[in-house]
Amino acid sequence: MIGIWRSSYRYQPVARDDGELAAELHEIAAAEATAGYRTAWAYLRQDGLVVNHKRVQRVWKEEGLTQPVRKGRKRATGGSVPLQATHVNESSEKGGQRRRSRGC
Repeated sequence: MIGIWRSSYRYQPVARDDGELAAELHEIAAAEATAGYRTAWAYLRQDGLVVNHKRVQRVWKEEGLTQPVRKGRKRATGGSVPLQATHVNESSEKGGQRRRSRGC
């Protein structure tokens, strides 16, 4: 009666050897400089190795193979300039699509 479940007390964790997977991931990272863990997982699947994507992500991160995150481009905000119609039949609304009636 120590306050834990019997199944938790008897649980024996299984140690996994990720050395082979890490070696494969290093080969993929050396061959493709821009590859991430998703690309590496796809290559492993193509080679016939069935492995969970979460395991690939964990080993990829542990091995230090992550790439720096790319910054998004800056977009101008706050400038609300009304669009000008350039042709006679063009509307000045954004999108330029007119509504049609179905002719029911």
